[in-house]
Amino acid sequence: MKAQDRSNYIIAVGVILCSAVLLIALSYALTGFSWKPRGRKILVDLHDATGVKLHSAVRYAGKTAGMVAEIRYLTAEERAKAADSENAVRVLVRLNEDVPALRQGVTAMLSAETLLGEKFIALAPGEPNARVLPDGAVIQGISVVSIDTVAGSANDAIRKVNDILTSLKADYPSLVPKLADLLNQGSALLGQGSNLVNNADTTILNANGAVTKLKEDYAQLIPKVNSFLAQAQGIATNANQAVLKISALIDRADHLIQTNEGDLK
Repeated sequence: MKAQDRSNYIIAVGVILCSAVLLIALSYALTGFSWKPRGRKILVDLHDATGVKLHSAVRYAGKTAGMVAEIRYLTAEERAKAADSENAVRVLVRLNEDVPALRQGVTAMLSAETLLGEKFIALAPGEPNARVLPDGAVIQGISVVSIDTVAGSANDAIRKVNDILTSLKADYPSLVPKLADLLNQGSALLGQGSNLVNNADTTILNANGAVTKLKEDYAQLIPKVNSFLAQAQGIATNANQAVLKISALIDRADHLIQTNEGDLK
C-alpha cells in the first residue's frame, strides 16, 4: 500500500471517529442523559407543560438535580381529586442521589434562563423543619405566564383598540357637533356660575355691613339698657318702701280698731 493511500485511509477513519464522537456528544446534550445514578421520584401536576419534554432538566435551588422521566395526561378521576381542578398534565421527575430530602412546602414551576431558552422544572426548597415528603409525592406546580400567553394578550388588546378606533372613526362626523354643543353648554354653565359667584359676593358684603351696623348699635344700646335697669331698680326700691309704709299704716289702723272696738259698738 502506498503511503498516500495509507494517509487517505487514516484521514477517512479520523473523520468517521470524530463524527461519531460529535454524534454521541450531541445525543448526550439533547437527551440530557447523565451517568449519575437516579434516586427518588416526585410527581408535578401542571396546568400546561409547554416547553418541557422528556429528559428536560430539573433544578433544585438552581443546581441540576435530575431530569424529566415521563409526561402524561391526568385522567378525569385524577383531575377531580387533584389540589387544582385545572391541572391537565402530570410530570414524573427523577432526582439524583445527591439531592437532599424534599420537605413539605417545596414548590415547582416551569422556568428558563432566558426568554427563548430551554425550559426546565425549577424546585424551590420548603421549610427546613417541615415534614419530609415520601417517594412519589405529588407537588402542585405553579403556573407562569409564558411569552405565548403575553403575545396572545397583546394581540387581543391590539384587536380591541382597532375596533375602538374603527367605531370612533365611524362616529366622528356625528360626534363633532355633539361635542361643540356640549362645549357651548359648558361655557353657558360657567357664565351662570360666574354670575352666581358675583351675587354671592354681593350678599356676603351686605351681610358684613349688617353685622358691622349691629355691632355699632350694640355698643350704643348697652349703656341705655344699663341705665334703664338702674332706674327700674330705683323704682322697685321706692315701691318697696311705699309698700312697707302702707303695711305699717294698715297695722296701726287695725290696732286702733281693736282698741276702740267697744266704743265703736
